[in-house]
Amino acid sequence: MQATNQILITLDSCRWDTFAVATLPLLKGGTHGRCYSHATFTMAAHHALFAGKLPHSFNEAEFFDTAAAGGRRRVVRKQIWRLDNPESKRESRMAVVGRNIKDGFRRLGFTTIGTGAMNWFNPKLPASEQLTCDFDHYAYFPDPVSGDGRNLEQQIAWALDVIARAKTPYFLFINVGETHHRYWAKGHDLTADWGDAEGCARAQRASLEYVDKLIGELFGELENFFAVVCGDHGDCWGEDGLWGHGFYHPMVMQVPMTVIDRSVGLAGSIRRFWSEGRLGRKRWSGVG
Repeated sequence: MQATNQILITLDSCRWDTFAVATLPLLKGGTHGRCYSHATFTMAAHHALFAGKLPHSFNEAEFFDTAAAGGRRRVVRKQIWRLDNPESKRESRMAVVGRNIKDGFRRLGFTTIGTGAMNWFNPKLPASEQLTCDFDHYAYFPDPVSGDGRNLEQQIAWALDVIARAKTPYFLFINVGETHHRYWAKGHDLTADWGDAEGCARAQRASLEYVDKLIGELFGELENFFAVVCGDHGDCWGEDGLWGHGFYHPMVMQVPMTVIDRSVGLAGSIRRFWSEGRLGRKRWSGVG
């Protein structure tokens, strides 16, 4: 059977409540819900993601990766991508061995493709080295308006061009910057700054809806893939007098996560994978 392409897309700074109220035909078409990040800012969160530690939930019915042991929870679901060499053995959808899951996919013969938006992914800055390593193809597109690399249209066009030339299955990573403060995107003219919670909510929602459209166009061009789309962390908009992220707060830790499975053959049943007999639900409500 043909190997399934793997995709990870991070919605930088996207709050769970933004996702919950937004109109998102693509992202809400997958199995989705509220999860919890492993870190409070972009670099640390992506170190966790590249170690296979995706956002997790505590819902015993249907949840994604959680580190809770079986003795502490009645039900423990499969991990998605498990970094096999340092972690204890645990049932997973896919186990890889390497410095990170990028290196692990390369060792399995996947072409690794990455493009980042936030300055943590700017290859001209030394701090980006560990986030941008182990990609066979990597691109960062500076945007003079935002001062970083949020340019999802160009990121997607580049990724599709690389995929078209790939000779092997691929692992595609995209860090989306449009959902990051000040929530600027080409699809709308809204923007907001700290101190304006309502403006932040409106602008991030508009940006996320724009992103949903572009990811839908990307996925419409692809075949045989398993995709995870998630926030890396959220933002505070005045809760407890706090703004932004980089510190612990429930609004920083709560993020959306969606799985879209369009793989070929028996592996294509997302309901069977997640529910293991509990069919018919595409959405869960994270509890914890």
